[in-house]
Amino acid sequence: MSFVVATWRYFVFRKGAQIGIFNTDGDKLIDCKSFSVKPIQIQSSNQAQALDENKVASLLRPLRKLTSSMFPLDTSKVNSMDPESYKSDPSEGDIHTHVKLPKLAELDDVQSQPSVSYLIRPLPIRGRFDAVAAKNLKIERGAKYRELSIGNPVYNTEGTLIQPEQVIGPSKSFKKLLIIDIPDRSYYQNTVNNESFFQKSEELGEEEIGLVYHFIVNFQQIVFMC
Repeated sequence: MSFVVATWRYFVFRKGAQIGIFNTDGDKLIDCKSFSVKPIQIQSSNQAQALDENKVASLLRPLRKLTSSMFPLDTSKVNSMDPESYKSDPSEGDIHTHVKLPKLAELDDVQSQPSVSYLIRPLPIRGRFDAVAAKNLKIERGAKYRELSIGNPVYNTEGTLIQPEQVIGPSKSFKKLLIIDIPDRSYYQNTVNNESFFQKSEELGEEEIGLVYHFIVNFQQIVFMC
């Protein structure tokens, strides 16, 4: 967490932002109001590695100091309207000379952790209710219109059963968005050989992938073709 927070150099917190956090430990589909997200976990081809706890502690120490400067407990140091009241000058600390973060692999056994890619499906938009078609089918206005609009069949004035698709236009579908994360070379083969990206079902949808974002580190400019 210290490593993540230390990289938030340009992140601005918004008090009004509603952020929902979902656990992606499994492959459970995440349903939202207008889209669904399928987390896809991909394991590294490398074996887990042992870390030197003393080295990890020494690397984390300056990171924790950096994050404490970014989010100080004593806000009077930087928030006072009177500069003369500042207890210290943040620019004088040698922490500001540390401009290069340690590699994440030096802090944690990252090879034992899967990368997580995301298959995002915008949910289809239901077609519009055709009032003219409903009138021609001799359906009474009001409650029966509402029932049809939510997908329930109704009887018209002549006792004929009318299905929703007779008065509702076709749904509008959208192509999926795929976000692929390849942290390093050890995840590459397992990623390009993964079939989960192209699975189709009633739950996942039958739409094709229309847009792909690649998060790839620069290991000899590997080109990923999708």
